[in-house]
Amino acid sequence: MIKLVLTMGSTIERRHAYVLAHPKLLAKHKKAILNGQVKLGMSREEVIASLGPPTVAVDTNAFWAEREQWVYESHDKAEFYYFKFGQLHSWHTTPKVNKPAVVPASQSNQPFPPLAETYINTGFQVHSK
Repeated sequence: MIKLVLTMGSTIERRHAYVLAHPKLLAKHKKAILNGQVKLGMSREEVIASLGPPTVAVDTNAFWAEREQWVYESHDKAEFYYFKFGQLHSWHTTPKVNKPAVVPASQSNQPFPPLAETYINTGFQVHSK
């Protein structure tokens, strides 16, 4: 018999705690959160419950839409998540190139880090409404 040990603040514990605290979640969102996945239409809070906080969050608001871009980085890929009006609108995964993802502000004269230049723009899968 194998026992799953949950440490305080573990990923599994975070997911289960969120689902238990939000009994009115849509069934598909509840299942996705418990499995560490996302679904289109999820709120920011639901995405954080499922994946944890993003590596980078960029506010890309315009006068006609409240928008945000979140980036989750790992050693071999980056996942970009796009929100409109607080709901997950689309996402894609891109292989990572051997360059740092974020240039320190002290070394850049650009208003935002050049995130898109850090990744190969071929072969990624896009999920969108």
